[in-house]
Amino acid sequence: MQYRFIPKKGTNIVHLGITRLETETIFNKKPKQFVKGNIVDDFRFCHVFYDELGYSKAIEFFEPTEVLFNEMTLIGEKLDKVKRVFEEDNHLLVDASGFVSQKYQIGIYAPDDTVEAVLVGEDGYYDSLGDNILCSKGMQIKNEKAISDNSSDFQRREQMKIIIQQPITINGKFRKSIVKEFESNVLPNVGFMISDSFWTNPFSYEVKKVLINYEEGYCSVQVDSNFDFGNNDEFKDFLKQANEYGWE
Repeated sequence: MQYRFIPKKGTNIVHLGITRLETETIFNKKPKQFVKGNIVDDFRFCHVFYDELGYSKAIEFFEPTEVLFNEMTLIGEKLDKVKRVFEEDNHLLVDASGFVSQKYQIGIYAPDDTVEAVLVGEDGYYDSLGDNILCSKGMQIKNEKAISDNSSDFQRREQMKIIIQQPITINGKFRKSIVKEFESNVLPNVGFMISDSFWTNPFSYEVKKVLINYEEGYCSVQVDSNFDFGNNDEFKDFLKQANEYGWE
């Protein structure tokens, strides 16, 4: 499949600013999930990065995916040739691993002078990352214009273990809570909406309770879901499905 970069918007096939469920539906594929500050979906040929509210803010594609910008295929091309496509940007941020175009919010990763990965971010994506601009493949580019004091609080905050809980009932009586753990520097508040690949209808639930234990370094989050089953067999079937998505 051929993807055409649309600066600050995403691609011709998948746009930025959509939910995890919408992204999964477009790709027609179940992603693996990891946390790098916020949640990241790994579709093997690309990574989709989400903000603290669960909306996509950047997409990074890897070889051998065909990605075009201004009618040039980016991945697999020589770095110097790709740079010429960005000649209109007079302020490229360049280092030994590639470059970033802040004008187009596009990052190019080419550690051996051949492009291996490309990233397109939402408007301001690279402006807001502070002193170090990172791409999950390892690109680190120094942004001399960025002032670290202006970076947001959640970017400076240490990561903490986040434990999301879903209470389960059988015939209205509490049975147990299933949990899923993440590492993140984004601490949820009551009223936040949290999405997860296991949830489909609805695809997100509101945070009902938050307990932070600074001494032990974790944040326990209870969402306002309502899973009630008629018998223990129904609960076991549900639990088996939940386990496949990392819930225990």
